[in-house]
Amino acid sequence: MFLSRKISWLSHFFYKVTYWAGATLLSLIFFMMILQVFCRYVLGRALSWPEETSLIFFSWVVFLGASMALKDREHIGISFVIDLFPIRFRNMIKLLIDGMVVFFAGYLLIYGWKLSVFVGAKQTTTFWNIPYFYLYLSTCVGGGFLLIQGILLFMESLVNFLNPSEK
Repeated sequence: MFLSRKISWLSHFFYKVTYWAGATLLSLIFFMMILQVFCRYVLGRALSWPEETSLIFFSWVVFLGASMALKDREHIGISFVIDLFPIRFRNMIKLLIDGMVVFFAGYLLIYGWKLSVFVGAKQTTTFWNIPYFYLYLSTCVGGGFLLIQGILLFMESLVNFLNPSEK
């Protein structure tokens, strides 16, 4: 129970962090693209930094947004097929899927860190000349956030599997 409350608190905290970080980054991407279009087509002089900056921000938005979608169970699913089965079988499928999500999130966390350290530290961006480490780190951080959300969902699915009730 204590572990469940801690993970639930972490889940809610990371959800809020990703919400505000994602909203901020998406707003910045939007304004950079508007600025780029204005400079290119109105002023006739394209800026060289918005595309690279947007790529970095978009990478972070994708991985942070994935954890938000997971918490809300917004990812693509085929629930109409699963709903045809008895409750016990449905709960077993959900438990299996949530277990695979936890496994994949752990893989993203580990692989993202290795990618950041071993590949990203050796490459730099063209305009800003910052290491790709910060771009690839989004994979690791996103995997960590996914892992927290996935563990909470797995625990909920485990409880539903052990104590089935019609919902």
